[in-house]
Amino acid sequence: LIQQYVNSGEGLDAAGGFKIQETGSFMVEKIDGDFYTVVGLPFNSTMMTLIEVINKL
Repeated sequence: LIQQYVNSGEGLDAAGGFKIQETGSFMVEKIDGDFYTVVGLPFNSTMMTLIEVINKL
């Protein structure tokens, strides 16, 4: 199964070698925290910070 994923080339442009938001999710048993942090950016935290900054302008 892993060899098929490697052969697909999907992970070649991913920092960690797989894309959890795509087919690579089969290799992940559990995420302890924010899914978007694993993808590359803690989306919810980032949005809340942006809203706070904008409101202070």
